[in-house]
Amino acid sequence: LIEILEKSADPASARAILSNLVQSEAIPAQTGKLLASLLSDTALRSVPKDQRSVLRADLLKQALIHLV
Repeated sequence: LIEILEKSADPASARAILSNLVQSEAIPAQTGKLLASLLSDTALRSVPKDQRSVLRADLLKQALIHLV
């Protein structure tokens, strides 16, 4: 999973990863919802569009390292 996030993660990919982690009970549903919100384009709107996917991947990777 971490290898998938090495380069970038678009919003749909991030949501799919989080959904799979919630369904497999690797993370609680509340945590999945919180991370999905934090990684959304709305939350990252102050970041240039061409940099959001890279930042999203980095943030998701760090969160998962600490959660799982």
